[in-house]
Amino acid sequence: MLPYAKAYLYEIGEAAQLLRHFTQDVTHEEFVQSVLLVAASERQLGIIGRAIGRLEKSDRDTVAHITDYQQFISLERTLIHRYREVSESMVWRVLQDKLIPLQREVQALLDEVDQS
Repeated sequence: MLPYAKAYLYEIGEAAQLLRHFTQDVTHEEFVQSVLLVAASERQLGIIGRAIGRLEKSDRDTVAHITDYQQFISLERTLIHRYREVSESMVWRVLQDKLIPLQREVQALLDEVDQS
């Protein structure tokens, strides 16, 4: 793993942990009605997408271990450039379906680095 890769993985892990904290015990209805939760979640997803994008440019071997990494990059671009296309329910689905697997994969990569 290249030197910057570990830093990007930490950024991804920290943002994912914040997202889990923000949405812990929150229902879909509560989420879509909370401008604060939606905005905070979009911000952290943007950080994840940007860090994965940088990881892709600097260490393609490492990023290949992240399932759906291209979707996170695409989401970040959508959040910035086509934000009107992003619905609260879309953000919720990403949080529900992609966040825990992402955290597991990133942690496994970090554990691998720490063991070597």
